[in-house]
Amino acid sequence: IPFTNTVANFQTIYIRVESIAVTTCFSVIPVNLVVNASAGATFEYSAASYCKNETPNPQPIYIGGGLAGSFTATPEGLVIDGATGEINLSASAAGTYDITNTIVDAGPCGNVSFTLNNIVINEAGNADFTYPESTYCSFGGITVSPIFSGTGGGASTGIFTATPEGLSINPTTGEIDLGASLPGTYEITFTVAGEGACPGVTDSFIMSIFGPSIASISYNGPFCNTSTNIEPVTITGITGGIFSSTDGLTIDTTTGAINPSTSIPGTYTVTY
Repeated sequence: IPFTNTVANFQTIYIRVESIAVTTCFSVIPVNLVVNASAGATFEYSAASYCKNETPNPQPIYIGGGLAGSFTATPEGLVIDGATGEINLSASAAGTYDITNTIVDAGPCGNVSFTLNNIVINEAGNADFTYPESTYCSFGGITVSPIFSGTGGGASTGIFTATPEGLSINPTTGEIDLGASLPGTYEITFTVAGEGACPGVTDSFIMSIFGPSIASISYNGPFCNTSTNIEPVTITGITGGIFSSTDGLTIDTTTGAINPSTSIPGTYTVTY
């Protein structure tokens, strides 16, 4: 009597029964033959590499009638649901893992397991940064460095650039040499390259560099306090400053003009 195995991936078994002529009576003893199908543990994920900030979490895909058993991973660091095989990406440490699905059979076939090798979890890139201030004076011999924030990769892997040209910036460390930079407003960009399944990320910061305020003043004096003329000041360099003087001189603090007729005779120091 042929026995046909209907379970995929298993060998078909035939049982041959022969009768032998005998001269005496015999009895028929029924025998029940049970063939158990071994449970399938084969599975995969939709990808071999993931980024920690991806959503949703990956779930196992069962192959050839595979079933969920008990999931474990090596080495330590992968946060995986032991019953469903779901990987918690954000809670897992970056690394390469082997994941095993083990099914404990109730029948005679024993435990069945399948191991999926080299599932990679990549650290999400981090490009968040600032500088202590957004405005600086271009004094020589002074440098400023970026401040990195957030978690993940970043400070050791990124590249700094600035537009327009004129800012003296170290492309690796982001350190700015103020004395070697031209006055202007710059957009500083920090770019962290992608790794594995994680895309590249960027962040930017706006910084203004000002030149030192340089100016000189002069008057066409000396003046006589009987004069009713308002005597102007001559400014060379930066305009828009504030004037002051020692007591007794009548001076416009905005324009620097002097009124000799209301001033007390004397010698004065005018500061701009």
